[in-house]
Amino acid sequence: PQDELYKELLSHVQETDQMVPYPHGDFVYYTRTEEGKAYRIHCRKPRHDDGAEEILLDVNKLAEGQAHCDVGSVEVSPDHKLVAYSVDFQSYETYDIYVKDLTTNGVTKVVTGCDGGFEWGHDASTLFYVTQDDAHRSHKVWSHALSDTSSQSSDTCLFTEADEMFRCGIFKTRSDRFLAISTSSSVTSEVHVLDLQQPPAADGFICVAPRQEGVLYDVNHWHDSFLISTNRDDARNFKLVSVPVDVVFDKQATAEWTPVFPYDPSVKVDGVSCFDSYFALFGRQHGLTQLWICSYDTDGKTVVKKQLDMPEDMYTLGGSVNMEYNSVVHRFTYSSMTTPVQTVEYDTVTHTTTILKETPVPNYDRSLYQCERVDATASDGTIIPISLVYRKDKKKPDGQPQALHLYGYGSYEIPIGEMKYGLQWSFRYESAKYLTKMTTFTDFIACAEHLVATKVTSPSHMTCEGRSAGGLLMGAVLNLRPDLFTA
Repeated sequence: PQDELYKELLSHVQETDQMVPYPHGDFVYYTRTEEGKAYRIHCRKPRHDDGAEEILLDVNKLAEGQAHCDVGSVEVSPDHKLVAYSVDFQSYETYDIYVKDLTTNGVTKVVTGCDGGFEWGHDASTLFYVTQDDAHRSHKVWSHALSDTSSQSSDTCLFTEADEMFRCGIFKTRSDRFLAISTSSSVTSEVHVLDLQQPPAADGFICVAPRQEGVLYDVNHWHDSFLISTNRDDARNFKLVSVPVDVVFDKQATAEWTPVFPYDPSVKVDGVSCFDSYFALFGRQHGLTQLWICSYDTDGKTVVKKQLDMPEDMYTLGGSVNMEYNSVVHRFTYSSMTTPVQTVEYDTVTHTTTILKETPVPNYDRSLYQCERVDATASDGTIIPISLVYRKDKKKPDGQPQALHLYGYGSYEIPIGEMKYGLQWSFRYESAKYLTKMTTFTDFIACAEHLVATKVTSPSHMTCEGRSAGGLLMGAVLNLRPDLFTA
């Protein structure tokens, strides 16, 4: 039976596959997989002709002879002549950084003992990386000069996070103008930015806004401003604001942030992705992820947004690879409980959408399946949405209980801004943590009770599952209501 189950699961996996190549400089880059091999192969081809494939990194070869191999990041240098990658061979989540010369194929270990994340500087002469303390907390940012004589012992420490409640990470803006350090706890954050047009130095980092207990924010660069998504000023679902770059670098950290759009408590702002002629705003509304394409109106001052329509009533969106700041097309991913992951491209000039690829799922016929949403009621009256997916030809007539597997995670919310559910559900997760964690458990139980009461299933037909944070959920609900899950 175990072998049969393994073969069944494997029959739905396309082992030999390739991601949609993405343009970057004079090349298109992509990863691919081969049947029987466990790891990805990182490749590129010339962008404007039919040149041969060049393998940048074959992780299968990298893993040969190793008991463990986890590649953290793979990044090509700004001049496309080098590729850097971080790898952990010890299963300790501590990585070393290697640089490969794409002309000679020579490989050099340049950094040991980092957290796996790194960024190139303005050119191929500098790498930035983050190291950890004894508790594996990412807390120091360093710069490493790439030269024949450089060594890690001469690297410069640019930033140290002393507060043990905070950990830091780095990212480079898509404009390639700034390196940002984001340091945060679970409820508070702070961002420092470095102008990469200047030599890296510890005193070159400017704090966008000093940390304030309970205030979260992140920063992106767009034209002469920083776009900031934040919950400051009681914007519990986050809002999008801007501040001029020169104001920040004049060290006016307390300067007024200007709203890009009026705060709407029914919309959860998750973040932005900036390009020269537009920025993409990701958020959530009506219980679903949403994507708005935003650009200047004809007056060159007012920002207008266009919400993209999706083909199904229930779905989820995600980011994709968009390397080029001057691009007028935006790639994202789309999927639902019945639609495999699609890579989609939206043209901001023609306002057309193209499906570039749908992840192959062998031996799957989506027409056989149906997805719908039903609502349960929590003990305090809050409406809780439940997503149901089933095979249409196997569904029993209404009123006849059938086998049902109820899955719950237990950490993240399903933000609802629709009046049907009430704004209180937008903030439901806030009333289901810390001393009120019990709400997580009783909400899951309410869902199970609703499915039994409506005769979708019965306790003798129902199982449940939760992993990671959902493991706590399962332990609690099975102790609170073992009678609900007796299949």
